[in-house]
Amino acid sequence: MDTTRRIQILDAYKGHARRFDKIAARRRAGGTQLRPRSPAESESDIEGLSERQLEVLELVAGGLSNPEICRQLDVTLETVKTHIIHILQRLHARSRAHAVGIGYKHGLLA
Repeated sequence: MDTTRRIQILDAYKGHARRFDKIAARRRAGGTQLRPRSPAESESDIEGLSERQLEVLELVAGGLSNPEICRQLDVTLETVKTHIIHILQRLHARSRAHAVGIGYKHGLLA
């Protein structure tokens, strides 16, 4: 992977982390409590990813943006966003980068 592409990927992940921080701050300010997940819940959720969600997670791990994933899978942007939201929820991930890390940790990604 060339240096330019690495910089683009890092910038994208930083943007996602900033957005997550804003969302988390709003939840804290509103008093919303996030319930901690037990390992058993996490394992069952990880196993529950659909084939399409795994495919999207692999493309995210490859550094593709949402529009690039749309073109790759020939689906709408809203469909990709929905898949990513469900992936983050199932993996209890804070960001796309966190989801990719969980995917590698649990052998979902090679």
